Amino acid sequence: MRFCLFLLLCFIPGLCISCGSETARARETRRPDVLLLMIDTLRADHLGCYGYPRATSPGLDALAREGVRMANVTSQAPWTLPSVSSLLTGRYLTSHQECPDPDAPTMAEVFQRAGYHTLGVVANFVILNDVGFERGFDTFLTRHYTNARGIQRKRPGGTFEDVVSWVRDDLRALASQEDRPPLFFYLHVVDPHDSYEQHPEYNQILPMGTVPDVEPPGWWRKTMAALGAPPPEDDPGWEHAFDRMHRARGCYDREIRYVDESFTALLAELEELGLRENLLIAVVADHGEELWEHLAPVGPDVQRTFPPEKLFFQTHGYLLTEPSLRTPFILSGPGVPAGRTIEEPVENIDLFPTLLELCDIGIDFDLDGTSLVPWMRRPDAAGELRGHTFAYVQHGMVVREEASGLKLILPTEKGVSLGIRPALYDLGSDPRERQNLYARRPEDVDRLTGIQLEHLEAYAREEQVVAGEAGERLRDALQAFGYAGEMVRAGEEEGDSSPAAAEIPDESDAADGD
Repeated sequence: MRFCLFLLLCFIPGLCISCGSETARARETRRPDVLLLMIDTLRADHLGCYGYPRATSPGLDALAREGVRMANVTSQAPWTLPSVSSLLTGRYLTSHQECPDPDAPTMAEVFQRAGYHTLGVVANFVILNDVGFERGFDTFLTRHYTNARGIQRKRPGGTFEDVVSWVRDDLRALASQEDRPPLFFYLHVVDPHDSYEQHPEYNQILPMGTVPDVEPPGWWRKTMAALGAPPPEDDPGWEHAFDRMHRARGCYDREIRYVDESFTALLAELEELGLRENLLIAVVADHGEELWEHLAPVGPDVQRTFPPEKLFFQTHGYLLTEPSLRTPFILSGPGVPAGRTIEEPVENIDLFPTLLELCDIGIDFDLDGTSLVPWMRRPDAAGELRGHTFAYVQHGMVVREEASGLKLILPTEKGVSLGIRPALYDLGSDPRERQNLYARRPEDVDRLTGIQLEHLEAYAREEQVVAGEAGERLRDALQAFGYAGEMVRAGEEEGDSSPAAAEIPDESDAADGD
């Protein structure tokens, strides 16, 4: 009996060591948790890690140093619905998309099939939870917008802190599971979207006096004198109007700082829950923001009636300019080398295949994007990623050529009906897109037009429009969120809800400041 007891006592420690080893091996071989942070309306060039001189993003800058920063990124659309639909399915846009293609697997569906617990929370209330964005999520929370009257645009959707509070219990419950599945967490925050909050807590960190002017210096004043309405008696030099625009640009920066600090706090909270040690983080944006750096998409007759805050375009959705399309893309975590920058042209559709490869999830379906893992791990041996990048919105499309620095904007059939004119820009010599070279360089126009047409043919897509009761909610939400107004011809056609534009003037006909 004593001999049996001795054997049992000898066996138990070995058993415990074996169990501990198995648990450690399981933890090591388990796929990483994934946090996909979508920061709505965030342009890359207002982050420190992308060269911005102001202290908007110390947390994101640190994340970029810990991982990989994509330096040359294109969003597939300048407004939320098509851009998010494209990013979550890894597909190019070649037609109007208000929701994910039902024939394309979403990112959440693929992670769910791979055994992940999928959690999604969205502050932008135009992302409805019954039109396809919710596909593949075990939990998907958004806020339907049902009444466009008398409610501010952004706050009903929730701040960064609000949306995290909606899922805090879910995160704690998952973290408490002894043998939990890996987590796929899609967090879509909206704070940099207008209307901008004041955030006086950043008065010292981001004073209004240090907000950079729109380049070239004096461009606002010179352009107003050439194109806009005459000034009123109480503001003869438009100084009050220019000051409001300047301060709003400063508030946009403060919104970014708020998101940055909230994100840092979230990472600390995830670390306390034990959800940080094996966490793969991706930070992207659906589109950027104009911030009055280009003219509003209206014809000359309307321009002459516009004060500065209307003559220059503030937001997004209408223009296919660089501020609207250039977005950040940062990766950090397991499998991601530290301190690396990819200079090759990257598109938002590349996120999907990149995350799958980093998480060792096979792809048995079509994706238009390319995994960036070879460029992260072997940048010198990977070769050229792509020579052209593309963006699309209902009234126009863009092809950008990396080698020449040329960018061609062509109107779609819808755009032609609205009087939108094509444009060609040389981003190398004209990064602000002031000089339209379309009429001066016909050979380049023909060549890039051919590339654009080949792209449309290769990636032909069916339109995806939200209809019925959900469509009515979407129209209300779009209007409340600023996607309808004086420059949007809403309801012209059944299902037509995307931002549209009247004739876009050639800025080289105005004051270019050169």
